[in-house]
Amino acid sequence: MLVAGTAAVLVAYGAAWLPGGAPRWASWAMVIGVVLLVPGTLLLGTLRRGRNSTRLVVVATALGLLLLVAFGSALLLPATGADEALLLGLPRRAAIIIYGVGLVPILFLPWAFARDFRDVGLDAARLEALRRECARVAPGRVPPPSMRPAITTVATPPRALLETSRARWSAMPTPRSIWPAARSV
Repeated sequence: MLVAGTAAVLVAYGAAWLPGGAPRWASWAMVIGVVLLVPGTLLLGTLRRGRNSTRLVVVATALGLLLLVAFGSALLLPATGADEALLLGLPRRAAIIIYGVGLVPILFLPWAFARDFRDVGLDAARLEALRRECARVAPGRVPPPSMRPAITTVATPPRALLETSRARWSAMPTPRSIWPAARSV
């Protein structure tokens, strides 16, 4: 997926150097490259133990189809010029790209990742196994359990800091001290 997407983008950029400018197919090569690269990179980044969950594969496929529809429809729409009707405040082609490629994925990708990765954190047994492995690989660099910092709550600020803050707030000018006309009202 990544190799094919990179090759398609490479061909699209290479076509721009052809005499007479980039042909029409170069735009479609770029679309195909983006449609392969974005979900492929997403799937590569979400590998766990060498596999992806079925849910994330479905999400990546949906993202690829969304990108194909958005970029493809923007390419297929005729260029009408300045008198084009606006769609949510933008020309149709720009609106399809902005909302279809930018806004719609923002609405469903975080939900999909949060749902899939909610139980991926380290439990106490895995954390201790990781610490043992670190101690085995780099002895002396991992502090013993007695030297590890404990999780503490944030201390309240000292009284002097609070007094300084109060003094600064009381010294701030008020609207009546700034505008003399406000005093007479």
